[in-house]
Amino acid sequence: MKVFRLNYAQKELFEGMDPFDELKKAKLEGGFALVAAREAGQEDIPSGLLVAQITQARLFIHWLFVLPEERRKGAGEALLDEAVRIAQDEDCTLVTVVINKNSDWMKVCRDADKYMQEKGFEFDKMLSEKVNSAWMMTTSVNQYLKEKEQWNELPYAKQIELLTKEGLLTQEE
Repeated sequence: MKVFRLNYAQKELFEGMDPFDELKKAKLEGGFALVAAREAGQEDIPSGLLVAQITQARLFIHWLFVLPEERRKGAGEALLDEAVRIAQDEDCTLVTVVINKNSDWMKVCRDADKYMQEKGFEFDKMLSEKVNSAWMMTTSVNQYLKEKEQWNELPYAKQIELLTKEGLLTQEE
């Protein structure tokens, strides 16, 4: 899985989703978009999209979307890893994920909440109370990197065992 920063000319990779328009509408200064793509022969197949903003030494992730057919293949994690790397390069200390509470998206929001908890993010009550339409989940850049390191140090068999135990991987995979 490779991740690259999306430029304006590439915005059509995700039909009907224009991250630049969303950044402009939301007045997100310092915003950027990342794309995860699966290599398939000569072409890269877009798998996921992340839209974020850096402000006041904090990275805010406003969108983290992975196409349904591409889920559980590493796109979300690759996007998060690259966003945290950018946050680290920009001297950010915190990463906050904004999870929209719009009722049409409640199932997606519950899945996002669970996914972010698995990645070490915790509910940020103070920020969430300030923004009534979203839940905020935060972790420190250092904590994310520390947990990532610990996971990578586990033997492959142990990683498979834990993923299977949590129902994130079936025996056939």
